Amino acid sequence: MATGMALHGQMAWPDAGSVAEVMHRANDYWITNNFTTNSPGDSDWARSTYFAGNQRVARVLTDRSYLAWAFDWGDANQWLIGPEGPDDADAYCCGQTYIDLYRLAPQLSDLTDITNAVNGWVASPETNQLYWIDAFFMAGPTFARMGNLTGNTNYYEKLWEMYDYMENGLGLFDTNASLWYRDATYIYPLATNANGGPVFWSRGNGWVFAGLARVLQQMPTNGPHYQDFLTMFQTMAPALTAVQGTDGMWRTSLTDPAQFPSPETSGTGFFTYGLAWGIRSGLLPAAEYSNAVILAWNGLTNLALNGQGLVGYVQPSAAQPGPVCATNTEDYGVGAFLLACSEIELLATNGPALGLWAGADQTLVNPNPAAPEACTLDGSQTEIYRGPAGMFTWWEGTNQIASGTNAQVLLSPGQHVIVLEVPGVDGITYTDSVTVTVVPQYPPNVGLSLNGCNLAFDLYTQTNSLYILQSTPSLAAPNWTSLATNQGIGGVITNLIPIPAAAPPQFFRYQIQ
Repeated sequence: MATGMALHGQMAWPDAGSVAEVMHRANDYWITNNFTTNSPGDSDWARSTYFAGNQRVARVLTDRSYLAWAFDWGDANQWLIGPEGPDDADAYCCGQTYIDLYRLAPQLSDLTDITNAVNGWVASPETNQLYWIDAFFMAGPTFARMGNLTGNTNYYEKLWEMYDYMENGLGLFDTNASLWYRDATYIYPLATNANGGPVFWSRGNGWVFAGLARVLQQMPTNGPHYQDFLTMFQTMAPALTAVQGTDGMWRTSLTDPAQFPSPETSGTGFFTYGLAWGIRSGLLPAAEYSNAVILAWNGLTNLALNGQGLVGYVQPSAAQPGPVCATNTEDYGVGAFLLACSEIELLATNGPALGLWAGADQTLVNPNPAAPEACTLDGSQTEIYRGPAGMFTWWEGTNQIASGTNAQVLLSPGQHVIVLEVPGVDGITYTDSVTVTVVPQYPPNVGLSLNGCNLAFDLYTQTNSLYILQSTPSLAAPNWTSLATNQGIGGVITNLIPIPAAAPPQFFRYQIQ
């Protein structure tokens, strides 16, 4: 199979609608055929890579169902790091999506475990955690996100120390080929391909290249070692396009494609993602790399993806080049495919200018129903792909209720569907909606009557709270004793309290928790 490209002229970008259809087809197929009800899978490296792709598709398509699926995944795993454990870089891959979700809805997320694990590495004098190149994708973007989220540059510094050990301490980067060895056991001539040359594994180099893109996205351009990461990213790009197949796909052995001639999707997806993001961010010249991305798109959609949505030609879990067939699919391969498509969608003809986020749905309890409840609307996590964005306006029905990226409004009891509208530079008005439910909290009404030798307390509950019936013989020095505990259900609860004939006076109350 011939490699390299001899293309003349600019190939046409796909239409954004066709890219969106491909993303829906692939993601919906994977969800339908690989997840059981309420079981989105664990937080290991493979499933976490899938959710990294799912997250980007959810944002560029403004698809809340995919985000809900990701929140379910976080909840199912209790927002804990991967089962590989805190000493293994693979366990940190989930942190990429955890942090992305936290930015969208802090009240629905929990970064305690991933923060503690990352901080443990930052505090450690060891720098040898990334001793194989896959590990850079697993941990690198999580450390960069922690730096971005907190503003603490120690995360960037620690990432650089570990990366420097991988590149220079172990010597895993081959400066002649501008490609990476998977780990120290593959450094030439310890390992050779079928032709006696060095072994450069496609997915391994994809882990690094996509990892660099996801690290650079999170760093300020003046951040520690940003330029070093950028130099490596720009060094790898031409080396990768030089070994791209004429069908747009890369093979598992980058410099000996004939050894395993079938196309391979995970490496192709990661390379395509990195190249497309590099073009969109202005870090790679569009004139030099656009055709490589478009050619890869054609290969991914014509060879890897079938009509039902199966993403095939994904090499099974491995550490080196190997065979692959059309029916091989894996969660990390779907994640790489979705990452690639998410960037192509933004470069495509008529690609979206904005990815709106009107905030997570909210339920507010109003303790004073006579007055409206204050609600904060937050559109600050809207992504601007092509700017500038127009005015942010907030609507309920046909009424504009606020303007601005962030706004505070007063809402009456009931359910409110609030729509955020923002005009894009392309003349399209983009929308997203948030549902805010205001629940009035009324003091309980209590009815008291005699029922034989019992006092009957009829409690009219309004909220799903605990109502504890208590008594005391004196209000001067009350000693409250709990008599009954009830779960409020929004209806009437009856408590029967026996009253002996010679009972002393008693005072009663309901305590609400």
